[in-house]
Amino acid sequence: MKLKQAISKVEEKLKVEKTEELHKLLAELKKVDEEIKESEARDKAVEEIKRKNDQIEWVNIKDV
Repeated sequence: MKLKQAISKVEEKLKVEKTEELHKLLAELKKVDEEIKESEARDKAVEEIKRKNDQIEWVNIKDV
């Protein structure tokens, strides 16, 4: 949430003050935001795989 706020603040400041430093900062913030999204997606996928694996193991146990 704070990252999104920081991105918004830098974007607003860029409208007034167009500097190379602000452009670099905004690019870095957006890169970090994208990495976080990818990490969250990866974590969700891992959890889903674990859940399905647990279901498969339960089915195998019931069959025995």
